Amino acid sequence: MNYEKDFEQFYTDTSFGRIHGMVHRGEGKPVVFLHGLGASARAWKKLVEFLPSDFYACLVDLVGHGLSDAPDIRYTVDMQSRMLAELFSGLGIGNPYLFGNSYGGWIAAYYASSNSGYRGLILEDSAGVFPDDAADRNHREAAVESMRKYIMESANIDVVEQILRNSAEEKSAWLTKERLSKISKRTMILWGGEDKILDKKFAYVLGEGIPGSIVHIVDGAGHVPHYTNPGEVAELLLNFISYK
Repeated sequence: MNYEKDFEQFYTDTSFGRIHGMVHRGEGKPVVFLHGLGASARAWKKLVEFLPSDFYACLVDLVGHGLSDAPDIRYTVDMQSRMLAELFSGLGIGNPYLFGNSYGGWIAAYYASSNSGYRGLILEDSAGVFPDDAADRNHREAAVESMRKYIMESANIDVVEQILRNSAEEKSAWLTKERLSKISKRTMILWGGEDKILDKKFAYVLGEGIPGSIVHIVDGAGHVPHYTNPGEVAELLLNFISYK
């Protein structure tokens, strides 16, 4: 598929503002893609080139990102999750697969732990893992600084800074062992073997916490494997959703 030619824009009103995205309504099972902090639907441009023409892909601009509204509200993982529930209803998407990278992975995992309206879950270098010990807390603080430097200049910096601040305070949304145990649908965890922002050890923390999940380490990839290794990630995704 081609991002420029095969996708159409959509706008949907929610109680958190007007949400923008790109959709290709194929005959297959719908997959909703959630980008990382400061990015947009366009982050998936390289990946979709490796997906078949009948693939049903919905690329969402999260609240405060891309062409979606950036209202004067508190930006939290819970808020983004509630937006998704409204979005799926507005678009008529029932029980999609959720594929989230980094911040989008955190939102996807939180949504999955709180809702049954999804078919399966793909977490790619997901943020939000609860810092169990001092070493993990120090890693998290370093990750926040790395993410701040990583964010594209075109991002809404005010929103990004608020999200980075709120992520430390929104303890009820962290991906604790208790929350992860509530994820009941099939889950695949992808992680860049050379991720310098979130170490691959967190892939195994998620794997241990989510019942029946599987972990794939993408060798040589960094924090965004779907961009650097799109062919490999596409193959893993297609195999996962074709599971009988």
